[in-house]
Amino acid sequence: MTDNPQYAALTHNKLASNYTSPDVYKKLSIHIDGIGMCWMIDEQNNIIWHNGATGNYNSYVGFDKLMQTGVVILSNLPPDYKISTTIIGVRLLNELRG
Repeated sequence: MTDNPQYAALTHNKLASNYTSPDVYKKLSIHIDGIGMCWMIDEQNNIIWHNGATGNYNSYVGFDKLMQTGVVILSNLPPDYKISTTIIGVRLLNELRG
């Protein structure tokens, strides 16, 4: 979350713009405004995040650099089972900000 070491902070810089967030994300105010090295950048919520899924597992890691707050969610359920970890993670980050 910090700019130390500097090479890690560089991964948070937007390398490409992307305005093709899935419709379900748009409805829930989850945005992919850009892509950094390894990270999705949600400028509207001030969140840097990434998620992943395979088989019956899915995960989410996201953080707000300004608030120095982050969440990690690991699940042994498939991403299409009820509520995905991405939705839960963004909701938690937004709630932690008050």
